[in-house]
Amino acid sequence: MGQIVLSKGFEDYASVADALSGVIENMQSRGREQIVDVKESYARIAARDYLAKSNVPAFPTSHMDGFAVFSADLEHATARATVRLKTKGSGKLAVPPTSSLRHGEAVRVATGGRLPSGADAVLPLESVREDGGLIGVSKPPQSGDHVYPAGADVRKGDLILSSGQLIRAQDVGMLIGLGVLRVKVRSRPTVSVIATGSELSNSPHPPRGKVRNSHSSVLVRLCEGQGCIASDRGVVADDVHEIRRAIQESATDSDFVITLGGTSIGRHDHAGEAVRSLSPDVIFHGLKMDRGRVTGVAVVAGKPVLMAPGPVQGAVNAFILLGIPVIRRLTGTKEREVLVPCKLGSDWKARERFADFQKIVYVKLSTGRESTAEPLSGETESMKVLSQADGFIWVPEDVTRMNRGSDVTVRMLPGFSGF
Repeated sequence: MGQIVLSKGFEDYASVADALSGVIENMQSRGREQIVDVKESYARIAARDYLAKSNVPAFPTSHMDGFAVFSADLEHATARATVRLKTKGSGKLAVPPTSSLRHGEAVRVATGGRLPSGADAVLPLESVREDGGLIGVSKPPQSGDHVYPAGADVRKGDLILSSGQLIRAQDVGMLIGLGVLRVKVRSRPTVSVIATGSELSNSPHPPRGKVRNSHSSVLVRLCEGQGCIASDRGVVADDVHEIRRAIQESATDSDFVITLGGTSIGRHDHAGEAVRSLSPDVIFHGLKMDRGRVTGVAVVAGKPVLMAPGPVQGAVNAFILLGIPVIRRLTGTKEREVLVPCKLGSDWKARERFADFQKIVYVKLSTGRESTAEPLSGETESMKVLSQADGFIWVPEDVTRMNRGSDVTVRMLPGFSGF
């Protein structure tokens, strides 16, 4: 695909899908991998498939504290004709039987303990009557009762972890249980966030005429929620040459660069001019996205660059619709949002001027007899809307209104939705 530069007046807008497709096709795919200790693999992305090299459990074990027996020895046991078996063993979990089970015997076993060779059933302690070195059995067990067979949980050769899968706490436990010591994972993508704006300050006590740069931290944390190593590169003044230099420097040691602010229609499009001056492989500037229509996305020397608008809702929208898919491309992972079916709590209508754009509606969830998603509204600069939101709804270009009580799917995002 050749370079695409939309007019600075934005007479035409590109669809989010077309912009994303153009960037994905032109960006470099990292594909770097590293080997980590299995205990350090949590929340990383697996770089290869892992197959079980042994059965779990490796041998038949007991589901109960009790006695391992031959079920055939007890097939005639009744309340009137109690069958007695000689007991042996300590029943300690960590001490395997020293010999095979013999007919007429019952071996003490603990829950999770290995069964002696030949045993095919376990009698729970409460089901037998002990008398010295004997037990009395008045009800015959079935073969397999209270027995966890070898390979019942995992069989040798089973796929236990797929390439591209997020490694969860239980996956770490599974790997350790199967004797895996080291795990091959994808390297974490590095992301640089550059705030632009002569009015911004990183100081907690900005000088007169300046405002705190609060939005960079939002994007840094959202990147971290996607498994990235993200860094705040500070504030750059509204100067095309300075922004260009900041992008070039960030791109040398980052996989993905996000600029925040300085993208607009007309003479204040500093970020857009800076990216265009770098001869991008592809650029889309001006997208059918509400809010955030002045968003731009490009690829410069194989590195994706997202030009997010300054107003915080537009910036987060740009990250959700474009930044997250780019990060997934870099990590090779799959979608990670949690989808929650809900009923819409109030009527919602698209802004008339941008009704045919891709929309994101932030919502607050409430639970009762059924989950309800209440649409939140406010100016694009409103941080309060985001702070009240639990999730969001993707609204496609052809949907202009949603009625109260209609079925909707709320997307929950790591770092945004409280998990």
